[in-house]
Amino acid sequence: MRRVRPLHRRFSGGFALLELLVTIGLVLLVMVLVGATLLNGATSATTARLRGEQEAELLRVMSAMRRQIITIATSAATSTSVVGEIGREPNTDWLDMVTSSLVFSKGVGHAEWRIIRTPGEAPYLGYREAPWIGGERLHDNTWMPYSRLITGMKVRYWSNPEFIEGWKRDEVPERIEVTLFYIDEGQTASATFEAFPGIGGSSAAASAPAPGASSSPGSSATPSPSPSRQSTSGSTIPQSGASNPTSSSTGGTR
Repeated sequence: MRRVRPLHRRFSGGFALLELLVTIGLVLLVMVLVGATLLNGATSATTARLRGEQEAELLRVMSAMRRQIITIATSAATSTSVVGEIGREPNTDWLDMVTSSLVFSKGVGHAEWRIIRTPGEAPYLGYREAPWIGGERLHDNTWMPYSRLITGMKVRYWSNPEFIEGWKRDEVPERIEVTLFYIDEGQTASATFEAFPGIGGSSAAASAPAPGASSSPGSSATPSPSPSRQSTSGSTIPQSGASNPTSSSTGGTR
């Protein structure tokens, strides 16, 4: 008897190739999904780390400034211990005080903060101090980076019943409000804290000279608005202290 052949042949080889292509496609899809998940996790971890470092630096700066402000020393010569200058540009105020908490030196001296702007560089919070040793004010006019995170500073002083900008009075203000500006994810953010001068027990340094006072004839009685030499170091100044900063985002770029 003759065998009847089927009318249609089964191309098993073709089906095997199609299954292989489908399998390869599924594997590639899984690899893409896993890679995207890992990349997103790494990005999130980096962002969280940078945010943590930023918050730690901000807290350090605010704590350090607060510590120096609360240890303001009263001048026996003119009773002037604080001079606050309003910046020519927004958020570029200048703060000069006599304090018993210097960064690089012991004893009493001037501590000054201002926003340093150098062509080709991002603005940063600069610092310099001038200790009084043997009746002389040691000052080399060198601004050091207090923090490169901070790009702006606004200072207000309590004059009952409100805060005012700028301070050129003999008495020490009861409260000093400092607002620091920095860049957070491309936008300008700010953090504000208040300090109460005198609560740090600085009465022992009551013989401190006044801000802007000169130890040699013919020199200026006020701080110069432009430093003679800029520091290009990327380091920041360590300082300890306690503070309770309040941060807020302004939602715009400077």
